[in-house]
Amino acid sequence: MTSWLLVLLCLTPQSGEYHPRNPDWNGLSSFWELAGERRVPIELVKELDWSRLDPAVHTLMFWSPEIWIPPGKLWAFLHQGGHVVLAEDFRNGANLFVDMGLMLLPEKARFPVAVPLVDGHPLTSGLGRLVTNHPASFVPVQTPLWAFPDSARALVLEVPVGEGRLLLVSDPSLLINDMLGRGDNRAFALRMLQWAAGRDRRVFLLTDFTERNWPAWVEDENSGQRKSLREHVREMARSVRDLLARHESGARAAAILLLGPFVYLVLWFSSQGTTQLSRKPPTLSTSSEMARLWLRMLALTELVSRRLGSDKPIYTLPARQARALAQTHLSDVPVLRDRFVRMVAGLERSGLQQGTPRAVDHSQLLEWIDVAEEVLRLFDERDERVPSGAFEPRE
Repeated sequence: MTSWLLVLLCLTPQSGEYHPRNPDWNGLSSFWELAGERRVPIELVKELDWSRLDPAVHTLMFWSPEIWIPPGKLWAFLHQGGHVVLAEDFRNGANLFVDMGLMLLPEKARFPVAVPLVDGHPLTSGLGRLVTNHPASFVPVQTPLWAFPDSARALVLEVPVGEGRLLLVSDPSLLINDMLGRGDNRAFALRMLQWAAGRDRRVFLLTDFTERNWPAWVEDENSGQRKSLREHVREMARSVRDLLARHESGARAAAILLLGPFVYLVLWFSSQGTTQLSRKPPTLSTSSEMARLWLRMLALTELVSRRLGSDKPIYTLPARQARALAQTHLSDVPVLRDRFVRMVAGLERSGLQQGTPRAVDHSQLLEWIDVAEEVLRLFDERDERVPSGAFEPRE
């Protein structure tokens, strides 16, 4: 009887939230099957041993982890060239967002849609929308890959950390079984797997797991390594004293007397230069007013583009096409039409298309925001479409 119970337990599907073998609505079984179909080398890890990781060939994919992630270990892994995906909203993994100065905030809309803000990136190219499920969001300084137009906050952000790359996703429900078929979620899931496994990397999926040990390539501040080193120096000093006691005079005793402090200093300075575990995380706080304005501008241009019937952001359109759209939709308001054309030309020159806006002062950015908001107000007054802040998924 006992053996039959064990067999049944082994055959019973895992029911944990975000578990790759959970076939229910909140599992990741479809995502796991997608990885298998595309032969992505992904492995479910139940125990993370930091000392056995190789940053050059391993990618860690934390998907709403059940435990708190030690920031020092993770930053050390990233600084040495590791790749990490962190998908989290308000559970244990949120400590890493906080460490970087990012505050997670809830999106209030039902199934809010995120849009791409960077062209030509492997995680955005050719994709149009991601449908989320009660997600969190955050406001970074640099341009995110995906953001919510209504709140002007981010869903997906890629951050360089030392030699490594960190991908932040503020909604782990994005790829659950119930959401994978919505919008471009499935295509994004495949792109993310390819990003994680790039250059022959092995991907470790971590949801419900334990962690132990310290990365082998850094010194653990609590391991007592420095103490043992100083004990070794003390033993050397004691040996010198013993030799001096046996050889009260002579060149050998003088040499040892001079060598002792020199060896101590060399060992002490070398111990101070050892790479430490505590790495300062990248700061992505939202204190920059210009950063907030740029994110607002990005969200507004996405909304304006959709109202004008353009599948691409208006600042990526040829000048002739932008002028034609302005003439078609704003011909009855010539002053606003001309301001709009100048705004599009300025955005194109700013380098926004490359994701690194530059050479734009505060007053110019405020002027563009005012133009975009006025265009949206005009569309609302005409009642040509739903109000500008309303985004419901189109099934």
